[in-house]
Amino acid sequence: MSSGGDPGGGDPHHEVPPVRVVRGVALVAVGVVIGVVLFHTVGRPQGGSVASIAAAPATSSTTTTAPAPTTTAAARPPAQVKTLVANGTKASGAGAKVSDTLRKAGYNVLAPTNTTTTAVSSAVLFLPGFASEAGAVATALGLAPATVMPVPTPSPVANVQAANVVVVVGPDLAGPGAPASGASTTSTTAHTTTTAHSTSSSVR
Repeated sequence: MSSGGDPGGGDPHHEVPPVRVVRGVALVAVGVVIGVVLFHTVGRPQGGSVASIAAAPATSSTTTTAPAPTTTAAARPPAQVKTLVANGTKASGAGAKVSDTLRKAGYNVLAPTNTTTTAVSSAVLFLPGFASEAGAVATALGLAPATVMPVPTPSPVANVQAANVVVVVGPDLAGPGAPASGASTTSTTAHTTTTAHSTSSSVR
């Protein structure tokens, strides 16, 4: 009998395949979306990652050391500087006059003497360790810095070991027209055998 059948001839079991297809497509779409999100999330370099560190410019640090300041030892007070004045000219009393000038400036002035050789110009000689003091003596006498120099060998003045600074009086310190102490004139540092011992007792 046909009365028990479906009048439309439809079978409920024929609707299952389309539902499964829709579900499958939906799952595939969701998977694609998740894959795209994961790709953008994982593939993008994070802050502090290797990629960002490699792209950052290298920073070099340089340590600059300031040069040490150059210091010059202060000159000793005049009272601590033993100063010897040696007259290198025939101008009588020139050594004593320069000695008085230095004594008034506070220097420890030894008894004046004469040079063993003629001096064509004045000079301020110093023993080791008294270069600054010799410069101060030159300033006190109005002499140029170029007149300051170490005691040469041989020394133009005998027994300089007792002094710290030796002033050789030339015509410029002795005064205008002052004659030289010897027949021939040489510089303070020249090596010569000419001596002034014959007049040393009177020209200081």
